[in-house]
Amino acid sequence: MGADAVGKTALTNQFMTSELLCSFDIENDELDEQTLTVVIDNEESTLEFIDFSKHKEDIERNTCHACDAFIVVFSVHERQSFDVATKYLTYLRNELFIDRAIILVANKVDLVRKRQIASEEAKQLAIKYNCKYTETSATFNHQVDELLVGVLKQIKLKLSPEVVDKSTFEIPKGGVKQSKGPKGLLSKLFRRKSKPVNEVVLDLD
Repeated sequence: MGADAVGKTALTNQFMTSELLCSFDIENDELDEQTLTVVIDNEESTLEFIDFSKHKEDIERNTCHACDAFIVVFSVHERQSFDVATKYLTYLRNELFIDRAIILVANKVDLVRKRQIASEEAKQLAIKYNCKYTETSATFNHQVDELLVGVLKQIKLKLSPEVVDKSTFEIPKGGVKQSKGPKGLLSKLFRRKSKPVNEVVLDLD
């Protein structure tokens, strides 16, 4: 979720092409939904991304309550996008009473000279709404893989808190399998017959 042109699509595209992931499926349908299968710590999980910016009516219905996590994105060089992110957080926590994991993402941190939102201000907003916070640059793929792993860990923490330790946005050492062979990433596409161990739903708008 987030204002227009904050990098939501760019982040999703980076997720879909991450070289850190052992395997994944990419599927698209008329609802602009995408699924991604990853293996972390020898456990396979499937994430489904929903772009609410293209289907804003879903926010008003029960779709949000069926989701396991939310990524709320703003651009660090645009104050208005930060205000929009604040409204999304208020809506999710105070109106829909969502208790799922929410990750507040400050994107476009590469634009240092144009930055209008300080890290501390964004962190305080995340604390206020009980969210995790991280900073990324989708353009340079900075912290994007860490975000993906962190989101999955947050989902598992919410679903099975007794299994997952206090999570960070760090990729676990040796926990993410690397691609093998000359074909690399292309050899891992469309593994649609494998059954995921965990199925979770992730919203990115």
